[in-house]
Parts: sequence; structure tokens; C-alpha cells
Amino acid sequence: MTNSSGQNLLHLCSIHGSLDCLLFLLKFKNIDPNKKDIHDKLPLDYLIENFNHYNERNREMFLGLAKKTNNEIISNNNMLLRMNSWQMNEYENNIEVKKINMMCV
Repeated sequence: MTNSSGQNLLHLCSIHGSLDCLLFLLKFKNIDPNKKDIHDKLPLDYLIENFNHYNERNREMFLGLAKKTNNEIISNNNMLLRMNSWQMNEYENNIEVKKINMMCV
């Protein structure tokens, strides 16, 4: 799998909400969740927009992808403003706190 086809697949998995595919692709080091597609969107953008109702599958996709997406990119792309309440809560409790703790060690 070439890097560009992997990137395209990551965006497609995010658009269509394919949990297994998304988690599988995130295991590859050469597939970067911080890259934008031709529509200037990150995979996390699609999850925030299209899978904003809470259920365990959406939560797993969101956390899996948010953990791999750079905090600076999330802030610079105003993603925090577009997250709904459960996404923001998951981000603050499971992602942001862990990344801050890792920087302090």
C-alpha cells in the first residue's frame, strides 16, 4: 500500500465511519492522520461533522483518530469549536490531559 493510497483510505474510512478500517490504518506509521485531502480536510474533520451522535462506535473512532492527530493541528483548524459536547468531553478527558502529562514527564 503506497502512502497516498493509504491517506485516501484513511479519509474514506472517516467519511463513511468504518471503525475497523480506520483503526487498522492508524497502525501504519506511514499513514499520517495530520494530512489534509483535496477538500482541505483532515480525517478527524469528517468524524466531527458526520458522526456527531454519541454511540460506542463513534466514540472509538473519534478517540482512535484524535489520539493520533496533533494537538496543534486540532487547535489551528478550529476543530475544538466544531466539536459537540460529547466529543469535547472525550477530547478533554482522554486526549488533552494525556498529551499534557506526556510533555511534563
